[in-house]
Amino acid sequence: MKYRYSLEKGSKKFTCPSCEAKKRFRRYIDNQTGQYLGDDIGMCDRINECGYHKPPRKTRKKIISHSIYQKIKPKKKKISFIPPDVFKNTLIPYHQNNFITGLLKLFNSEIVTSLIERYHIGTINDKVVFWQVDEYMRIRTGKIMQYDPNKLIRIRYPNWIHTYFNLKNFNHDQCLFGLHLVKELNINTPICVVESEKTAIILSGYYPDVIWMAAGSANMLSKERIKSIIGHPIFLYADIGMEKLWARKMLGIDNVKIVFWNKALEIDPEEHNGADLADFPHPDERMPLPMKLK
Repeated sequence: MKYRYSLEKGSKKFTCPSCEAKKRFRRYIDNQTGQYLGDDIGMCDRINECGYHKPPRKTRKKIISHSIYQKIKPKKKKISFIPPDVFKNTLIPYHQNNFITGLLKLFNSEIVTSLIERYHIGTINDKVVFWQVDEYMRIRTGKIMQYDPNKLIRIRYPNWIHTYFNLKNFNHDQCLFGLHLVKELNINTPICVVESEKTAIILSGYYPDVIWMAAGSANMLSKERIKSIIGHPIFLYADIGMEKLWARKMLGIDNVKIVFWNKALEIDPEEHNGADLADFPHPDERMPLPMKLK
């Protein structure tokens, strides 16, 4: 039996879009064209620690001929959502949450409380939950992460709420972190997108008049992910060195602008390759915010 798609053979591997481990993610290829499928379609080889696997919808279709294959319409899988009680049970006192402890070293308790409420930050033991709530207030999933409370550096790979609670037959479909904020925005309100949830939260603390959202990682930004905010002016603050990647991903979308913030802040891109906005002191009057970039 011949399959249209299969995992690429050989030693070549990529960064996992879920756990972000480098050279652990094997992507699917189209056996007819030899081309890769989407950036997030593949399997992480960290089966126990991560377990991410997103196969093509048509993997199991037998190929008879190209013309016949084109007529096959795959059934769209229904998106799963996290039960509200699971979400609410993480909105508990934050005294043992290491991420919140780290935020309190940057901001006063009033600002931290506002950030917790704005982004629905959750807690499981000493870990933080970055909830992905969409524009209809549906809970897509949550990313569970452990941080060093002194430096706010991630110290373990993330886990997912639906995996943590062993939710059966869960069709995981992510959205932008902070997407729920779009519900109350005027269409002319600009939106800034960064890579990590941590960065979106910290920048929101320093620049509360700006709407900050996060893709989750460099590879997780896509046209599909930002379709809910298209119409707004969109400003992308990629990690240093990822600007060209994000520019390629957004080709064809007119109202998206890549912000070369390292140039504005006079940061050497070679010395700080891979750094993000949260790695540098703020606020900074040179910071290229949307009101300056219009």
